[in-house]
Amino acid sequence: MLFEQRMYAHVKFLELTAELYENEFEDFCFDLTLAVLAHRHERGPDFLYDSHLYDGVDERQVARALALAAEVTEEEHMQYIVTLNTDTLSTAAQRGFNPEPHIRSPRLTDDEEGGLFGFRFKAAGKA
Repeated sequence: MLFEQRMYAHVKFLELTAELYENEFEDFCFDLTLAVLAHRHERGPDFLYDSHLYDGVDERQVARALALAAEVTEEEHMQYIVTLNTDTLSTAAQRGFNPEPHIRSPRLTDDEEGGLFGFRFKAAGKA
């Protein structure tokens, strides 16, 4: 099946659920499609970035969108960059998405060993 046919099927599926989530997945499909087209015509970067798309969204849709992004960006030799909480990622994994091949360093944590690029930040009101 051609990329365009697969994308159309995915877009139709996600459009049906977009109304439930204030069009986040409609925007996701639009962004993904534009990123692929721009990349194919050498008019855009080779990555797509999302940071807030998955907040408060049904975990089935999160798993489906992550799987679609992984499939499309791998096929197109692109990268999908997303920031997620570990509980969201764990839930997506329980719904059938295997995140392990797609996770890149650094893995940021809020434990004692965590931080951002070697820096530790103190929370307001804490010593």
